[in-house]
Amino acid sequence: MSKILRPRSQNFPSRKIEAQADRSVVQGSNLEDAAKGPDVLGFDQVAAKERQIASLETQIHEYEDKLEELKAKAKDALEQNRVAAQQLLDQAQQEAQVLLAQAKKTGEAAGYQAGEIAAREAWEDLLAQARRTLEFAEQERRERVRSSEAMIVALAIEIAQKIVELHLEVDGKLVSRLLSDLLLEVDKAKRIEVRVAPSDLEQTLEQRGAYERILSHQAELLIVPDGGLSKGDVVIVSEHGTVDSRISTRFAEVERVLTQCVRDWEKSGESDG
Repeated sequence: MSKILRPRSQNFPSRKIEAQADRSVVQGSNLEDAAKGPDVLGFDQVAAKERQIASLETQIHEYEDKLEELKAKAKDALEQNRVAAQQLLDQAQQEAQVLLAQAKKTGEAAGYQAGEIAAREAWEDLLAQARRTLEFAEQERRERVRSSEAMIVALAIEIAQKIVELHLEVDGKLVSRLLSDLLLEVDKAKRIEVRVAPSDLEQTLEQRGAYERILSHQAELLIVPDGGLSKGDVVIVSEHGTVDSRISTRFAEVERVLTQCVRDWEKSGESDG
């Protein structure tokens, strides 16, 4: 998921290090160095990372189950309070009828009128009490759902970030695939500057030829390191604007969408109620 900002963003430094690497050098010594580098993970390390990812995904499912349980409890509590409010209304009607009957038995107009007023006041008091009970129950339900939803969203984002970090360590081609997709968004630009984390620079330069073939026309393609970016981050700057695909930006967008979904769910619950 990427976010296109226009006009050109000022959040990134203007420094540019043009890396016009010779293809023969990239395909020769760089590939050999990459194959021998200390960043290559062994089979046991990959298996361990995959187990960690599976464990984190299991935690997400557990949090989702917990959320459903909290929703069910909130619904039960609301139903119980509604039953209690209905009982209060029934009680108010019964007491009003009793007071009216007692007033009628006096046979006196003044007494009947006073009894009718007393019965009405008692009924209105109980009715107000029942309404307050319903309002309290609804407020309590909203607070429970809001707090539980916010907690689940935060935990889901945190776990997802850990899973992405582990995938970046295991799968070295994630940045390459992401950049290939992003270049299609700026295909018409004449000058394209790709900013990556220093740790991703060597691998990105090795794929330079593949990136140039993605573009449908002759464009100036610059690949530069940016110390302000983290592993897996990609930012593309062209005359058409900036494509910000930093991991933090992508997760911020995911969190915004999830939060909006929570709000929509709450509104639908209010309309159903």
